Amino acid sequence: MPTLPVPDDRKPYPHPTLPDVCVVPLTKGRVALIDAADAARVGLFVWAWDPHPTARKNGLALRKSYPSKRAVLLHRYVLDATARKDCVNHGSDDTLDCRRSNLRRFTRGHNAMNVRKQRGRSSVYKGVSWVRKQCVWAAHIRVDGKLRSLGRFQVEATAAEAYDREAAKHFGQFARLNFPGGTLEAA
Repeated sequence: MPTLPVPDDRKPYPHPTLPDVCVVPLTKGRVALIDAADAARVGLFVWAWDPHPTARKNGLALRKSYPSKRAVLLHRYVLDATARKDCVNHGSDDTLDCRRSNLRRFTRGHNAMNVRKQRGRSSVYKGVSWVRKQCVWAAHIRVDGKLRSLGRFQVEATAAEAYDREAAKHFGQFARLNFPGGTLEAA
């Protein structure tokens, strides 16, 4: 099936303030960012915005592949991750920032290290819970499938810092920290 030419208003264009960055127009008035080096390849297709449930507030950039009509995600296309086992995620959690510096390949195990704190828990921090009988905060982390206790603390933020130290040690760049910049603010 021959492809139709991409309209000029849907082709990537240079970002007005960021050098070596291009903007990809998506549907519904959204845009995605890519490296200028990828603009020619990405510009061969019309890309759409999809309010994907796993992408939280930003949604995802995708196109349909013909004749299979499978969705091709922009971040996977940029890194040429064609096999289903190839995993790619966004380092900054901005799912519409598809620059190579923001994308990283990972394994499913790395993805498990990078999960968000679950909603509806006793603490506002990841890896921290309230121990009602002792009236203290407990810090814990799961490494290699085993839950490890990191201690009991009087202050919730101190327990969160203990979790962050261990998460950074065990998970490296894939750790989702409570205080990414080292400052005391809730995740």
